[in-house]
Amino acid sequence: MQNNKKIAIIDLGTNSLRLQIFSLEKDQFELVDDFKEIIRLGDDIFKFGYITEDSLQNLIENLKQIKKICESKQVDKIRFIATASLRDTKNSEEIRESIIESLKLEPEIISGEKEAYFAYLAASSNFEINDSKVLITDIGGGSGEFVIVDDGKVVFSESTKLGCNRLLHEYFRNDPPLPSEIINFKNAMREFFTKRPFDRSIEHIICLGGTLNNVASIQAKTAVAQAKRVKYADRKFLKRFLRIIANNNIEKRKGIKGLEPKRADIILPASLLIDVLLDITGRSGFYTLSDGLRLGILIDTANQMGIKLSFQKNHENLKFSRVYDICKKYKGEIAHAEQVRKLSVILFNYFKGVLNLNDEFLELLEAAALLHDIGNHISYSQHHKHSYYLIINSDFIGFSNEEIEIIANIARYHRKSIPKKSHENFVALDENSQDIVKKLSALLRIADSLDRSHEQKVKNILLKERQDKFILTLMGKGDLTLEKAGVLKKKDFLEKLLNLEIEIL
Repeated sequence: MQNNKKIAIIDLGTNSLRLQIFSLEKDQFELVDDFKEIIRLGDDIFKFGYITEDSLQNLIENLKQIKKICESKQVDKIRFIATASLRDTKNSEEIRESIIESLKLEPEIISGEKEAYFAYLAASSNFEINDSKVLITDIGGGSGEFVIVDDGKVVFSESTKLGCNRLLHEYFRNDPPLPSEIINFKNAMREFFTKRPFDRSIEHIICLGGTLNNVASIQAKTAVAQAKRVKYADRKFLKRFLRIIANNNIEKRKGIKGLEPKRADIILPASLLIDVLLDITGRSGFYTLSDGLRLGILIDTANQMGIKLSFQKNHENLKFSRVYDICKKYKGEIAHAEQVRKLSVILFNYFKGVLNLNDEFLELLEAAALLHDIGNHISYSQHHKHSYYLIINSDFIGFSNEEIEIIANIARYHRKSIPKKSHENFVALDENSQDIVKKLSALLRIADSLDRSHEQKVKNILLKERQDKFILTLMGKGDLTLEKAGVLKKKDFLEKLLNLEIEIL
């Protein structure tokens, strides 16, 4: 098998048609193309029970575009999945045969249970769900899938009719909705959910599906945050958002910044549904995962091809599995990165007391150590700045947006200038985060210097503290001249923070 494969995933739902093309190399994947069209097949299905000829022709025209994209990208495999769009329509077989005859593409109509499984796969690749109780939801247009994972094991799974298109047609007749319609809807959802094991033992809620992802994107403050695969929406924002959309008609909702116009109607039932779920479980917000179902299909497809992806090999530490993926994506020098990580841990444990560093900060230093040189992928001369940019724009697991900013800044200052008030990236941090960046970047500068030759010569470091200085003794093999010279060049920042001299032996 060739090292690189291009896999096309086509996802036909009741609300949208999506194509995503992934490049699959060894045990890693990367999104390389994306096509989306809101086609609203559900409007036909919920009004008439079947897909009309006009909607079929619109679907086929869009699929022709998708097929051309696949051909131009020379994909090796196409997986075409249809969910409630073809499960629930009376003329499902007729639609399927028309697609096959017109395009030579054969849709695989999956069950709700299979859809729930794909949702679980997607969430497991982007969240650490092995040590908590998590509710995974996939609110599509025609169905809603719910999976509970407890300590890494699926303990509940159900496919329901709670799709936002279907709910819109069933519960809302007026635009804007009447207060009584909203009350009736919320009561119906509460009654439904309280019959399921959705209670306050749930620690996190993860939502797949484009409509709730759109809600989280609206809350996101920056374009970088909006582009993240994982986003978070808190309930306080959701409450404010619900008041706005409930009191405005569909046309006025389209003017809300960030709201996808073709979701202006269905965003109300989706938002109300998740609000009821948050109330029942006592959660203060929810996570969203964009491209969720398609990621699950990709993982399943790769596994069918005999490929186990990197996160599946390292369930115990999914957070750092993703960090390694990012390092590999930008052709990072893994041996050097791991050496700097190892030396950073030794230095952190030596100096955490005198620098007043909490143990929880160690993971931030380790992540920065692994990623400090990825900017070389763009150019060497300013690679510390490029590393900052690449880290900020990467998708992590288990790190908050604030922590990613800190990691990026630590990596930014592993060489050249130390943090300054004139640096926009640094002053954007709060005072506490600035303090963390200063201390951890000072340690990273030393750790990086201790592998100046990139030959992993230093095997250990011994620290002795005297009244007026710290003495670092390097233990290793071969000539350590480069490493000692590197430390002498970069130790001044740490000395300033410690207010003591560092001597190298």
